[in-house]
Amino acid sequence: MNASKMKFGINYIDTKSPLHALNGITKFALFMAWVTVVLTTFDLRIIVAMILLGLALLKMTGVAFQVYKPLLIGTLSVLGMNAVFMFLVAPQQGVDWIGTRNDLLTLPGNYTLTQETLFYLVTVTLKYFSMFPIALVFVFTTHPTEFASSLNRIGVPYKIAYAVSLTLRYLPDVKNDFVNIMHAQQARGVDFSKNAPLMTRFKGVAKILIPLIFSSLTGRMKLPTP
Repeated sequence: MNASKMKFGINYIDTKSPLHALNGITKFALFMAWVTVVLTTFDLRIIVAMILLGLALLKMTGVAFQVYKPLLIGTLSVLGMNAVFMFLVAPQQGVDWIGTRNDLLTLPGNYTLTQETLFYLVTVTLKYFSMFPIALVFVFTTHPTEFASSLNRIGVPYKIAYAVSLTLRYLPDVKNDFVNIMHAQQARGVDFSKNAPLMTRFKGVAKILIPLIFSSLTGRMKLPTP
């Protein structure tokens, strides 16, 4: 993964697709309904169906896969690390959730991976991932100014509408910061290329992405004083 050649974004991209023609409020309502369903179900059939639908909608936007490929890699790495962390903290969570126990593998440190826990971790990971494509669809097809204006027209206070617009406009800067940090890490000898093991690349991306997201939320999303 060469940072100098990386071209991706998380901002509005006008490809003239049918999804771009939808009103911003309509897309936001559908997005919130989507998130609500994801957070309230553990039915793997529904979750998988939503992932497939989300990926189909993402393809419908007309945005090239290379644009969001690094985001996909970063998301998968974070979700993978999250699943491992959940297992280390609560290795019997699946057993408690389902109520049965079928051991699959004994691991160092007195950890035992059960069929129930594996199913639970896969389900939770897919739940989180199912929000990835629909979030990109919303960002890629929704112009910040048009969306803020739509919010204001339906009675949302100006400050809130402006905050939403500012957030959507700031997303490209996250990408720029990510690339700059990756350049710095490569200069220090960190390998993000295809020569490095897959898990090494995942960990490297996660170490950049997670602090960057938190610092962005806490340090830059501030409204100016009128």
